[in-house]
Formats: sequence, C-alpha cells, structure tokens
Amino acid sequence: MLSVTLLSSAPMSCFGWSSERSLIYSPRNQKVRVWAQTQIILEGGKMAFITATEVRVADAAAFAEGVRTIVRPKLMERGASLVIPQLVIAGGTKTGVMRAISRWESLDAAGLALSELASDADIRAMAQSLNAEPLMRNIAHDMGHTGNPRGQYSATVGVNFGNFDQAKFDQAKVRNQQIAEENGCSGVMYLRSLGIDPAEGQIAMGTFADSLDQLQAMRDALYADDEVLSLLAATEAQAVTRTIERYV
Repeated sequence: MLSVTLLSSAPMSCFGWSSERSLIYSPRNQKVRVWAQTQIILEGGKMAFITATEVRVADAAAFAEGVRTIVRPKLMERGASLVIPQLVIAGGTKTGVMRAISRWESLDAAGLALSELASDADIRAMAQSLNAEPLMRNIAHDMGHTGNPRGQYSATVGVNFGNFDQAKFDQAKVRNQQIAEENGCSGVMYLRSLGIDPAEGQIAMGTFADSLDQLQAMRDALYADDEVLSLLAATEAQAVTRTIERYV
C-alpha cells in the first residue's frame, strides 16, 4: 500500500499550509492509517479528500464562529465543498481541541488554498486574536461509508490491524451499520489518512448520532456482538484510541 507523507521544514500556521510543504509518496508503511473526523460524505461517486487542522484555543465558540464566517468563505471560493468546525469533547490529551475541517475533490486545490491562507491577513488576525496554538493537520480520503453519517456528535475509534483483510473489513462495515441503526445512530464513516500523525498505522471508524447515549449504546452492542468479535479476532484488531466530537 502506498502511503503519503506531509513534510515541512517550516512551522504550520493556524490554518495555512506552508509553501515548503510537499507531498512525498513512500511505500515504507504498509499499514493503513485512517481518521474519521467529520460528517462529510462521498458524493456522486467522486473521490473526496478531507483536511482537518487541529488548534487549541481558550474560546471554542469564537473559533467556531471564525471558521464559519472567515475561514469557510475563503476556502469555498478556492474549491472546498464544505467547511465545518468541530470540538473534541472527550479524547485524553485531545479533549478541548478544535478542528477546522474541509472537503475537497482535489489535493492540488486543497494544498494551494491552505498555502494561500497561511499569508492571509484576515486569517492571521483571527489566529492572533484567539491566541490559537496550531497542533497538527491531517489529510484523508474516503474509504467508504454506510448509512447517512450525519449528526451532532461522532465517536471515532482508532484500530491497529495485525492481519488486515479487505473482505473481512467489508463484512465488518455491513455489521457495524446494522448495529448502528439498531441503536439509533445514523451511519458510519471510514477515512484513510494521507498525512503525518502519531497514530501511525491505524484504521478508524466514525459513528454519527444526535445523542451521546445512542453512541454509547452502539459501542456496548458492538463489543457484545459475536460476529464483530470474531472479525476482530481474525484480523488481530486492537482498538487503541477513542475520541468523541461535537459539531459546533
């Protein structure tokens, strides 16, 4: 499997992508890395790419408003089809982190837009006024989704596979959706990461719902299901991270 790594010799701005950044394709990592961080879905059979920029700010509401009123129009006029703010409400050291997430049909367009935003006066002023601390950026493409992954909340589980098998993965996606619907969740989304992140070698699934109780019920049912447990054992799957997000 071909991995894509983002390297830079310059620090990342709050939303911009430094011009020194480049896409380096490398076959070294044979594991799949995935993040499911948003309710953006694949439309019309086209491949979608998603960027997620993480920052830490004291005023989450002000950041979310800035994404909606300042960041969104600038990215959408450059080709993004959707731009949304997201708050991590539970996730260890990531708790309280804000994300600015955007959807693209072209990596070139995403890279150019984020590079241009690095020097945008409005973006710089917004970041400075919020005293925003940039943490990381990830880029991913859609591995597919089931149901209609939308909702006020999402729960993202990162999994390491010792024996990844595509057929069993596809089987698990079907069963995951059945369990999601049985517990009031709308859908499940899977993304393959193309960027650098400490979660090297992970696949993650994001389950969406309008209720935290529904997400917890789905999780409890998932790990009590014989078919799911059998698939996890066969693929040597181990859940290593879990975050819960709210769309603000």
